[in-house]
Amino acid sequence: MTNRTLVLALGGSLVASLSFALTPATELYLASVGHGQGACVQGVCAQWRTTVWVTDNSATAATLEIAFLKRGQANLSPLEVAFTVDPGHSHEFTDIFADTFHLDGVFGAIRIRSNVPVTATARTYDANVHTSKGVGTGGQDLPGIPFELAVPPNESTEIAGLAQDAGGVWRSNFGFVEVTGQNCTVLAELLDGNGNVQGSKSYPLAGFEALQPAITDIGGPLGANQRVRLSVTSTTGAIVPFGSRVDNTTGDPTTMEQIRGTDITPLVLAGTWNGPYQNYTYGVTGTATILFSVNVPARTWQATLTLTGPFTGFGGSNPPPPQTLGGTIVPAGLNLTQGSTLLVNPSGSFGHLGVISATCGLYYGGSVIGTITITGHTDGKTMDLGYFINYIPAVGGGGEAVHATLTKS
Repeated sequence: MTNRTLVLALGGSLVASLSFALTPATELYLASVGHGQGACVQGVCAQWRTTVWVTDNSATAATLEIAFLKRGQANLSPLEVAFTVDPGHSHEFTDIFADTFHLDGVFGAIRIRSNVPVTATARTYDANVHTSKGVGTGGQDLPGIPFELAVPPNESTEIAGLAQDAGGVWRSNFGFVEVTGQNCTVLAELLDGNGNVQGSKSYPLAGFEALQPAITDIGGPLGANQRVRLSVTSTTGAIVPFGSRVDNTTGDPTTMEQIRGTDITPLVLAGTWNGPYQNYTYGVTGTATILFSVNVPARTWQATLTLTGPFTGFGGSNPPPPQTLGGTIVPAGLNLTQGSTLLVNPSGSFGHLGVISATCGLYYGGSVIGTITITGHTDGKTMDLGYFINYIPAVGGGGEAVHATLTKS
């Protein structure tokens, strides 16, 4: 058989992001923030404020672009401020709306973009809480959620622990911010403790729009132990959601976070992956190295594959030159769209649960001589990858089966 080559097709590797921990990222969203008067209970009106902490634990200064996404409107050209956090430092924006944005009477979300991974957290609080000891504060924390962990089209999430009771002890809100700059439709369903749907409502969102309805806006009966299921029903857009349960007596809110499976983020792919490959058809073995680069704010990734070791194909013993593939980053994972000199017409996705599935053509001698089907999985530490090459009859037909296991160094 002629003009055959051993090509280790590139698969995406995604890393699990732990819940209940701040996740470093280069694009983060604080989904519910603001500065202004809130609800008035028994003549006392809440005065909402927001403090934000951004921490850079890298060895490089973080150049931040902080944008305010105003609630109830598209924010394709939002108000932005620039700021730098020194390496190894954490900066506190004590009252980010008054001191940084110079705004009052506004609510919405904050987007933070950075040249290096940072963490962000916020405290949104009422500065007018009256107690027997005087006036104090009461509020809730909000973690900075990476863009990659947003809920994409055709997927859903739930927010549990909500309540809006007939006695008026509790009230609850939920909300979300769109993170791709595209129009989006979100279906909100009110569930009881047994998972029965009590009411539903669809919410259209514009690009980078934030919303925060009360759970009563969905419809359905009042009650305790309620939850809201949020589904992105459009083919575009993605959301970062949140929930809030508020004590009507004190005005004290509690953040209720989303319930999802183990999400993954491509950010930590940046670096070098190494491991052995084996061609079971011809008994050829060697090593593969993949160098990843990821740019989340630009929504792009690239990876360069280099093979070493014994090689058969192209009429000689030398492996092909390094091949660079790439594509786009979406909340659902990575899309493979950019081919190389040997691997052409790529398509596929490397999903946010670690599943790898892609196809591309094998190009040699001025034409495509076969197709490659790629499947695999990663847990974030190793990538288990297999592919099969089907050659066209003009070069002899048949195929090759190859397996590789890579580990990030």
